[in-house]
Parts: sequence; C-alpha cells; structure tokens
Amino acid sequence: MIQAHGRLLGIRLFFLLLCVVGGWSLTLGDQPDSRFAYAFGAFIFGLLVILVDVSLRTFSIRTFSHGTVGMMIGFFGAWLLTRVIEETSPIAGETSTIRMACYLGFGFLGTMMALRSKRNEFSLLIPYVKFRKESTEDLPHIIDSDVIADGRILALAKAGFLQGELVVPSFVRDEVHSWVAAESNAAQERGHRALETLDGLQKSAPVSLTFQDPIRDEIPDTEQRLIDFAEQLDCRVLCVAKDRYPSARLREVQLLSLNDLEEAIRPSLQVGDLMKLELIKAGKDPHQAVGYLADGTMVVVNQADALIGTHQLITIDRVVPTSAGRLVFAELSKNEDS
Repeated sequence: MIQAHGRLLGIRLFFLLLCVVGGWSLTLGDQPDSRFAYAFGAFIFGLLVILVDVSLRTFSIRTFSHGTVGMMIGFFGAWLLTRVIEETSPIAGETSTIRMACYLGFGFLGTMMALRSKRNEFSLLIPYVKFRKESTEDLPHIIDSDVIADGRILALAKAGFLQGELVVPSFVRDEVHSWVAAESNAAQERGHRALETLDGLQKSAPVSLTFQDPIRDEIPDTEQRLIDFAEQLDCRVLCVAKDRYPSARLREVQLLSLNDLEEAIRPSLQVGDLMKLELIKAGKDPHQAVGYLADGTMVVVNQADALIGTHQLITIDRVVPTSAGRLVFAELSKNEDS
C-alpha cells in the first residue's frame, strides 16, 4: 500500500514537472520576459489537474463509463426535445438558450441516474439483450475487520478457493491500526493477527488486495458505512456472520459468510455411518474415549477407554446439536475388519 502511494506521488510530481517545463518552453524564441509567468501558470494548471485527480480517487473506469452512457442518453433526450421546440416555437431567437438549458439539464440528470443504477439495469439500453454477468472470480469482495482478524480468509486464499480482488475500506484499515495501539493486550494481539493476515493476503498470488476510501464519510456507524461502500462499488461483502449486517438484504447487498461456508463443507453425519477415527484422550465418563473430526467436531466413543492412542472403526450412534456446534456419540464397530 505504501509503495502504491509512493508511485502515485512520483507520477504526480513528474506530471507537475512536465507542465512547468512545457510552460517554460512555450516562450523559447520570443517573449523571454514572460517565461516565469508561463511556467507559473503551467504549474497552477498542473496543480488543478492533480486536485481533480485526487478528488476522483474513488471513481473507477466502470463508474466513468456508467456516467458517460447516462450523459449520452440525456443528450439524446435533450436533442429530441429541442427538435420539437424548434419546430413549434414561434420565437426562433430564444431556441439557442432553451437548447443549452435542455442539454445541460438532461445531461446532468442522465449522468446522475446512471451512477445510481445497478449494473444489470444497463441491459435496458439494448432491448431483449441481457449483458453477460461477471463470474464469481471477477466480482470484488469487501472484507471487514472481523474477517481480517479471523484469519481463515488467508487459508482460503492460499488454497485457491478465493480469487480476484479483495477491497479493504480505509476505515476498516484504521480500525485494525487502532487495535494495535490499544492498551488492552487482547486488542493488541487481535490487531497484530489482523496485520499478519493483511500481509499474507498481499503476498498471496490468487488475490489482489487493495485499499480504498469511501465516497461518503458522514455515516457514523461502521456496519452501515460498509454496506454503503459495497453499494458504491457494486460488490459483495465477505464477513464472518451475516447477522452483523441486518440491513444488507434490504439494500440488496450480497453477503458471503465464512461461518456459512464452514457449515456447508462440514461432513454430514447420519446415524449408522461407519468411519475411521483416532482416539486421542479419555472422555467425561470412565469408559469413554474422545476423538475429533477434521473440522474439529468432538466424537465421544463409548466403551473405548482402553483403545486410546489407536485408530478404530466406529459407528455413529447419535448427533447432538449444541451452542458450540455438534457433539457426536459413537460406538465401536462390530465389523471384524476393524
């Protein structure tokens, strides 16, 4: 991130230098007394262009193209209206003023309506043709502070299950830095773990990590700012749990939950299933032994205390849902091949 800001600063300084040199070169051969004036004017021009660039830092090519298409639609509507006015207006001298007002007004309204529109609404430009939707890999994902501190996203990226662009809003990055500077040891540990995750994502080949500033900063609530930011970029939010963003569905912002993903890939266990399990430790009751599945689910095996430290074939007896997940009870299999 620091290297990216350094490159942008270098390009802007180089552009400013080109403007000054260009202004100076305009007076070569004539008007030598005006060289400093021309160079200063070119310097001011370069500063104005850089200020415009900084003010548009949150705008992308997609946003610019949307606004351009909207402006063209507005100009077309203005052209139709002015044609009617020119044919019907008895005062020909006033049509130029009306024409300018129509083009300015319709162009502005068309641009603003296009910027507020969703991506799939542009299919109306060509009737009966729906543009191809971007694939899952093409859509950027916004990640919140909980996902960064969780750390599982780094494992998903390294395994290749998560690809494309990951966007971290500037206020989420500031929240991570505030954890590091906090007085609480728990907050500091959480902050350092989040920074390690960000560093790992920046070095991960399948993903591209970027930091962006939101267009609107006046929203005080962090959750609402994240949803608003997702609407601005027209992308999805990658979170730990969906219940943190109750307004996302109302605002048509798609959420991807790590908890839902973990639940989806958790192996389905039915009563009577056979499986091989390593017995690790003794259970709560004297005759029980405990083992764990790959996802961390605890399996309690009855009448297996003497077999701790071995792999045994077991039969699922019952699955009990708890607040912490699932608790599985099993019996040693009667199969002779075990």
